Amino acid sequence: MSAPHPPILQVITRLIRGGAQTLVLEIASHLVRRGWPCEIATGPETGAEGSLHEEARARGLKVHVLPDLVRREHLWHDPRAVLALYRLIRCGRFRVVHTHTSKAGFVGRLAARLAGVPAIVHSSHGHIFESGAKIPGVSGRRVAMSVFYRLERVGSLLGHRLLTLTDRERYDLLKLRIARPERTVSFPNAIDVGRFTAAQGRSASVRSELGIAPDTFVCGIVGRLAGEKGHATLLRAFARVRTTRPDAICLIVGDGPERPALEALCTELGLGASSPPARAGEPPVPPGTPPMPSGAPPVPSGAPPVPSDATGWHGPLAVRASRGEAVRFLGLRDDIPALLGAMDLFVLSSTYEGFGLVILEAMAARRPVVATRVGGVPELVRDGVTGLLVPPDDPAAMAAAIESLAADPERRFALAAAGHAYVVAHHDLPVMIDRMEGMYRDLLGVRGT
Repeated sequence: MSAPHPPILQVITRLIRGGAQTLVLEIASHLVRRGWPCEIATGPETGAEGSLHEEARARGLKVHVLPDLVRREHLWHDPRAVLALYRLIRCGRFRVVHTHTSKAGFVGRLAARLAGVPAIVHSSHGHIFESGAKIPGVSGRRVAMSVFYRLERVGSLLGHRLLTLTDRERYDLLKLRIARPERTVSFPNAIDVGRFTAAQGRSASVRSELGIAPDTFVCGIVGRLAGEKGHATLLRAFARVRTTRPDAICLIVGDGPERPALEALCTELGLGASSPPARAGEPPVPPGTPPMPSGAPPVPSGAPPVPSDATGWHGPLAVRASRGEAVRFLGLRDDIPALLGAMDLFVLSSTYEGFGLVILEAMAARRPVVATRVGGVPELVRDGVTGLLVPPDDPAAMAAAIESLAADPERRFALAAAGHAYVVAHHDLPVMIDRMEGMYRDLLGVRGT
């Protein structure tokens, strides 16, 4: 009989709706299913992007919320976060500590080293030192960036493996002397491809829910409404597209601090924007409100008919924005695979992107991709093969790429097919978990079973 798997602690600063956080849930869930005791430590902060705490609980994952683990640097909270993690690691007898993102990476690796953990792994999920990166709260703070650089160098000495998302990121960190070559491994992210492929059959029903005709050209983006995601560039590009395709629709899926500014920009550009409206007789849905569960309760027998203009966010009471509303702000949704399937084209407009997990999701949903040439994106999108690449902050170039694919369904199909084949071959989640298990075993000196 094989020995039980050693316990693992995954550490991340915030459990918000984002690529790194979603991946942590996927990793923990798969490891638990494979017999590894795996828990998550995180801080209390969430935000307009939405929280994954409920989803973690729904998956049966044990989550430790540490009040002092906060995103911004803090002379009081940070030492207390190290102490709290140290106590948690010692109490839980964790043999593997796997940290994610910069802040959790430093405090988590320090606590794990102090606790004598034999396998300390850090996933960077991109780095903040990329030339030209525009990251709110980080970029432009010269003194802070100098401190962060030194902390990253110290952090790399505390861990046993540093995982980068791409070969380029590994090269960058070695060149910056943040990483040591013998401990640094390129370890690309992955997704559950089958989950996105299976949802393609729902595209027609999603379009019907959104009041979009089957022959209308639809592009869209999925992600946090934050400055580095470049939504303003997409909206300016889409305004150009509408001059030649006045019936085109753009779907903005997600929420975040930039939403009011983006809605104002839509008005300025004459695009018109709609948000998920309330059901008849209810107040409007405010920005940042979590999505209602899919499906609506049954209508009681004898209830009056629903007015023809009644609308809802999910389910039978469908969102039906007026035909003049070119941009649909859909907020936080739990049906991303189906929404991607309802698009003719996925667009990523980021000014900074460590990897671009949502690109893999779009490819898995067999959607062609237009993306900005930033960070690790060019390692996923081969220009002209699995998608089109454009410069960041360039609405004209983005509009030209969108228009070229809008006018060429055959090319859209070819790019989508190539992208799907690529993600199946290189980024399917079970393959990544196999590799991660092997790495944990190697670090622990445990022979695979």
